[in-house]
This record gives sequence, structure tokens and C-alpha cells, in this order.
Amino acid sequence: MDSSHPSREMPVIDRLSNPSRSLWKSLDRWVYKDEEEYLENPALPMEERVALVRGLNGVNRRSGYFRIFLSELEALIMELPPEKRSPSRPLKILDIGVGGGGLLERIYAWSIKKEVPVQLFGIDVDKDFLDKTRDYLAEKQVPATLILGSGQDLKPLEDRSMDIVVSSYVVHHVRAFEKLRAFFDEILRVSRLGWMIVDMERRFWGPPFALFGGYLFGGSTPLVWDGVKSMRRAYTSEEINVLLNQVQKASAYQGMHCQPHAFFPYWFVKGLRTPSILDKKFELEPGKSASAA
Repeated sequence: MDSSHPSREMPVIDRLSNPSRSLWKSLDRWVYKDEEEYLENPALPMEERVALVRGLNGVNRRSGYFRIFLSELEALIMELPPEKRSPSRPLKILDIGVGGGGLLERIYAWSIKKEVPVQLFGIDVDKDFLDKTRDYLAEKQVPATLILGSGQDLKPLEDRSMDIVVSSYVVHHVRAFEKLRAFFDEILRVSRLGWMIVDMERRFWGPPFALFGGYLFGGSTPLVWDGVKSMRRAYTSEEINVLLNQVQKASAYQGMHCQPHAFFPYWFVKGLRTPSILDKKFELEPGKSASAA
């Protein structure tokens, strides 16, 4: 653990399973360092924060990340039973950690191109930044409802109130195991049909990838070095699978598995409710959490 952040915890696998003794896994563990990122500094001026997030959206677009994300989202939606993706009923899609709204903007453009009606929602913890994002999406003519809140506590949203829940590059900011478990539990509670999360994967070659790739795709120096820090503090797919093995035991979603990308240092994980659950009238008992239903 980085001594400058004594309150933060080592990744999930250190608490829940025996680490691998292989050379590659040892190298992956060696690069671990939990440092505060530039964008996490609360004293950072709002205009600079907005510029950095817009810059990140540009890097994600130029690197092809948004295209890959939308391809995976489309595959998830196409797995839904036809009656659950009827043109007469828009899919409610929630983005946890909406940031500057770049992902919602791309989802909306995709929905028009594919003729898949959607109703977009985003949630984030920073009220002032959320106001900036609301203005940006209005300027881009992207209809979206933005909500103030945390991914670990989605109190503003009712059980199964969103058809699809997505999150991009948020998980590595959630350090304590209890908070990460709460993050996944809330996604399971709020989503009605399915969900998808993508985040960076801690690999020994991830930091140099972020360094050279960040500059290659036009990132500023603070943004590039935030990418390096993100890679060093990120969870591996093995660590996320340790968590999923606990979550899915009490979940209506089965077969959840975190998959590393074949070429890039990030992973993705999807969840789709089983047909029996999809077709069932789902009511929670008083005092019972959705993840235990």
C-alpha cells in the first residue's frame, strides 16, 4: 500500500484469495501503487477539470475505445429477448460516473444509427461538474436526465428502474472492498435486464501503454500521467472475478465473468438476467435487498 494513502486498501485479491506465484502475476503485483490522480484533487479549478475530461473524451474517441465499448453494449442488447427491446418502448440506460457525458453522447448517436430507442440517464457525485455536463449534452442535443449521487449508493433510483446499467473507467476509483461490493450490489439492484462495466486492467505493461498511448492519441501531460496512475492502481480481471464469485451467488444474474481484452489493458464484465427471472413478476420482500432476491 502506498504510504501516502494509509486509509486505502490493497486490491480485492489480497484479501480474498491467494495471489498467483507466476512471474507475470508477480510483475502485475509489482506495478501496484495507489496514488491520487490529478482529476481527483478537489482543489482543481472547475474549468481545468472540464478541459481534462473533454480531453479524455477525445482520447477515448481517437483510440477507438468508444467504438469497442459500443460494440460490446450492442452485443449485450442483442442478447435480450426481442420483446424486451421493442421499438415501442425505449431502453432506459444509466451511465454510472457520467463524467463529461462523452459516453452518453456516443450511446445516443449509436441509438439513432441503429434505430434503437433509448432514454438516457447519468449519475455522478460532483454537483457543479454535473451542471457543466448537463449544459454540454444540451448543446450537443443529447436528451439525458442527470442525477446527483454515488455508484455505491443509488438511493435516488428504485429497484429495477433501469433496463441497462453501464459504467466506464470508474471501478479503479473504488478502493475498499466493502465499497466495491456495494457498487456491484447497487448495479444488480437497479438494473432490470442487464449491465456492463469496463475498466482498466493492472498489467505490468499497462503504465508504459498508458504513457505512450496517451500522448499518441493527443492527451495532455496531466491526463497522460493520470492514465499511468490509473493503470497502476487498477484491479485485474482475476481480482474482479473473485468478487463476482461472491456477488453472483445471491444474484438473479448468473454466469457473470470478467474478461480481459485480447490486446488492450482493460477488462469488461456483463450481466444478463436469466429468462426465468426476466419473465417473472419481481417483487422484493420488505427489508430484503435486490441482490438477495
